[in-house]
Amino acid sequence: MILPVATITEMVWERRYLDDDPVFTVAARLGDSPEAHVVSEKLCILREQAPVVGGTVVVIHDQHTDLPTGVTVLIEADPAGLCDPEALEKYPPAPRRITELTVKDTA
Repeated sequence: MILPVATITEMVWERRYLDDDPVFTVAARLGDSPEAHVVSEKLCILREQAPVVGGTVVVIHDQHTDLPTGVTVLIEADPAGLCDPEALEKYPPAPRRITELTVKDTA
């Protein structure tokens, strides 16, 4: 099965994390024609693997939905796509989580 590769036309860091990985909203164009379909979806990826505008992502879609666009989309990293060489500087590590401690009553 060959999955379609799409060119990233827009990428916005949401300034939030899922687990320790930054979350982006990515818009990607399927094909090169002016009528090419553009899809947009969230992408959660390791910081050092963050793609760049003009790079590529893999698009998985289901054309059998009731959505107005007729497409349910999942965007995944393209293993052969370009990674942002400045990603570790641009996107800081996720904040450390503070876990709640329970203090037992010793009385």
